[in-house]
Amino acid sequence: MSHTDLKSYLLGKWNLSFRGSQIAGKIEADFHAECEGKTYYQFNEDQTGSDKFYIYSDGSCEEQPSSDFSWDLRDNILVRNESISEEDFVAVAEYEVYPIDENEMEWRIQILSDDEEEEQLFMMKWRRAE
Repeated sequence: MSHTDLKSYLLGKWNLSFRGSQIAGKIEADFHAECEGKTYYQFNEDQTGSDKFYIYSDGSCEEQPSSDFSWDLRDNILVRNESISEEDFVAVAEYEVYPIDENEMEWRIQILSDDEEEEQLFMMKWRRAE
């Protein structure tokens, strides 16, 4: 998918439908079905965005503080930038984007473990909000 096509594809609101990690070849889910449709990312045409996360805890989905960000693309990499001052932004996350179809995508991010011996693959699946 070209840069322009991927940018157009991302625009709009996406709801989290799965989050998990792969450690030593095994996928472990970190997502509760009761929270589906609540956590979202909103991508705007001017490459700004907002998000809202919900974490399942003590039998319910707990709302987390929302945040605003700017974003950019490098090939199939989504770069999330957050402001550290009015004029300065810093990249805080880079996700590999895998469009599945028109209304579903997957993000992946590799993170080294604390001892830097083992990489962990984190995955998130998103569905376009209706």
